[in-house]
Amino acid sequence: MGINKTKKKATTRFNVIDLIIIILALACIAGIYIRYASLDDINAQAALDSAQVSFLVQDIRNTSAKFFENAEKEVYFADEKVKFGEFMRGFTITPAEKYMTDESGNVYKAVYPENTRIDVRGKILSEGRWTDTGFYVDGSIYIAPGKEIKIATSDITVTLIVTEVTKNAQ
Repeated sequence: MGINKTKKKATTRFNVIDLIIIILALACIAGIYIRYASLDDINAQAALDSAQVSFLVQDIRNTSAKFFENAEKEVYFADEKVKFGEFMRGFTITPAEKYMTDESGNVYKAVYPENTRIDVRGKILSEGRWTDTGFYVDGSIYIAPGKEIKIATSDITVTLIVTEVTKNAQ
C-alpha cells in the first residue's frame, strides 16, 4: 500500500480584492500629489499684499548707525535666508535707553551718553499675506508686534523688535 504523495506547487493568485487595493493605493498617492501641487499653484498665483513693519533695534554700537542711514536695502531673515523686505527711509537714531532698578526697587530710565550706544527705529516694507490672525511674510513667517526677529543685510546682522504691522497704503 503506497501512499501517493504529490506535492502541490504554491501558486499566488491575483484576485479582485488585490486589484481594488492597488487601485485605492494609487488613488491616494495621486490625491496627495494633486492637493499639494494645487496649493503651491494657488499660493504662487495669489497676489501678495504689502505691509509696513515698524521696528526697534536696541542697544547697538553708535558706529552701526551708518548701516541704517543707507536706506532701501534688502533685508533678510538671518536664519531662514528668506527676504523680509526693504528698509524704508526715515530712521530715528537716539541714545540707547535702559530701565533699571535701584537698591530700594524703584525703576528708573538710564540713557547712554552720546556717541556710545544707540537705539534705531524704522520701517521695513514687506510683502506677504494678510489673514485673520495677522501678517505672514512669504506666506509662512508670522510677524506680530513684540516679536523679536534676527535680520541681516549685506552689511549688518541685528535683532529687532517688531513694534507695529500695518497695511501699506499704496
